[in-house]
Amino acid sequence: MSHPGFLLLQTMMILLLIVPQQKLVKPEDYFNRGNDRYKKNDLDGAIEDYTQAIQLSPRYASAYSARAKARQDKGDVDGATADFNRAIELNQGDVIAIYSRGMLNYTKGDLDAAVADFDRAIRLQPKLFLAYNNRGNVKKAKGDPVAAILDYTKAIELNPDLAEAYYNRAVAWQSLGKMDEALADYDESIELNQKYYDAYFNRAAARNASGNQDGAIADYTSAISLNPRDAGSYHQRAVLLQAKGEMEGALADFAKAIELNPQSAESYASRGIVLLMLRRDPEAQKDFARYLELNNDGRRALELRIKYAKNQRDKKKK
Repeated sequence: MSHPGFLLLQTMMILLLIVPQQKLVKPEDYFNRGNDRYKKNDLDGAIEDYTQAIQLSPRYASAYSARAKARQDKGDVDGATADFNRAIELNQGDVIAIYSRGMLNYTKGDLDAAVADFDRAIRLQPKLFLAYNNRGNVKKAKGDPVAAILDYTKAIELNPDLAEAYYNRAVAWQSLGKMDEALADYDESIELNQKYYDAYFNRAAARNASGNQDGAIADYTSAISLNPRDAGSYHQRAVLLQAKGEMEGALADFAKAIELNPQSAESYASRGIVLLMLRRDPEAQKDFARYLELNNDGRRALELRIKYAKNQRDKKKK
């Protein structure tokens, strides 16, 4: 005698076989399934569905735009560019497609085209704060930090909670040597986003340039807590600890920087100098040798650093 549960399972399987599956017939059906697949990071499946939607409806602008994003995520820059171009051709007012193409052009390094797209997006939607922010990035990349600051300021005016815009403006201020303005913007970006690694890392440099060595060390420590695998923060903190005379702490940080990035010639040279100051000459020589293996062109500069370090060491002995 069959178990009732088994009979129920058999019945369900038979029904699945004889009841036809829902078919996708309209372009919107494929477009919607493509969106679902995209959300699940099934990029190939999404592209396949968007393509089917386009085949059924060759003027389906949104399908071109969606396929462009999926292709961009896959690293298909040419395919994404072609799709954004077609989407915009079909819908001149598609702000998202225009903005997205601007971002793609920025990534490609086509800065003039990126500015043109961001200009166009802003004309269509004057309150698109992200377009101002990213146009600022392009202008900064083109070597015009003053114009970039104007765009970042507009982005902040439209969205006062945009931590990225404060950070970007801080970097621009810093490039102009305006450290007070830079520090104020770094502070604001961190206030809005307590986990903003880049803001801590760059504020550390600004604080150090302003004479706040302890604050800079604290920022590098925060950066390390957020990204423990970044050799740069360890190296920079080591440099500051060395300047303060905290040699053991500097050695530990240089060692960690080397562990994370064994190809960092500068970390070997810097650790070697600290070892030399501590009169651990054999260990220092090993680091100097490794530095020269990685950067033989730096021989003369290293010799000068060693000479200076030995002079400083001898002065302390007296």
